[in-house]
Amino acid sequence: MNEIIKELYNIEERAGQIVENTQSKKQELERRKQEKEEQIEKELQGEMEGRLTILKTQVDEEAEEKIKKITEKTSQYTEQLKQKYEEEGDKIVQAIFERMIEV
Repeated sequence: MNEIIKELYNIEERAGQIVENTQSKKQELERRKQEKEEQIEKELQGEMEGRLTILKTQVDEEAEEKIKKITEKTSQYTEQLKQKYEEEGDKIVQAIFERMIEV
C-alpha cells in the first residue's frame, strides 16, 4: 500500500512539474510572440514613414511644377498686357477720354 501511495505521490509530483514546465514554456512563447509583434510593428511603422516621405516628395514636386507653370503663364499674360498697352495705350486713353466728355 505504501508503494502505491508513493507511486501516486511521484505521479502527482511529475504532473506538477509538467504543469510548471508547461506554464513556463507558455510564458516564454507569449514573450516571444510579444517581441515579434513589436518588431513587426516597428518595421511597418518604418515602411509607412518611408512611403509617406516618398508621397510627400512627389506632392511637393507636383505643387512646385504647377506653381512654376502658373507663374510662367502670369508672366506671359502680364507681358502681353504691357505690349498691348504700349501698342494701343494711346487709343485706349483717347477712347476713355471721349466717353468721359460725351456724358
